[in-house]
Amino acid sequence: MKERNLFFPGICKSGNRFGAPTLCSTLFQTRVIDPQGKVIETPIYPHMPGLNRNYPHAIDLLDKAGGLSRGMIGTALCELYSAPLLEQVAYRALKENPCAFIEVFTPAAPDRIS
Repeated sequence: MKERNLFFPGICKSGNRFGAPTLCSTLFQTRVIDPQGKVIETPIYPHMPGLNRNYPHAIDLLDKAGGLSRGMIGTALCELYSAPLLEQVAYRALKENPCAFIEVFTPAAPDRIS
């Protein structure tokens, strides 16, 4: 079987980790006024910011499993991922913890907010 790899030139580990959009469970009535002054009301369930993703954790697991190669092309940091091994380590992590790749937060108690 031919080895399958993913190549990422000029990557940044801190990218693509902010909240995945989540639909709000509250129905809002939005009002728009058109150029003729007519009010148009539309019910929507808006997208809300979601939980922060922690995809770099998957890359850390891949690195520990020996499936990550790093190098430079010019001044760009590049990474080569073993796709089959990434699939295995991600599957194992998600089987152990379905929230393995999101950053779960706990709001502070009201008396701890300054």
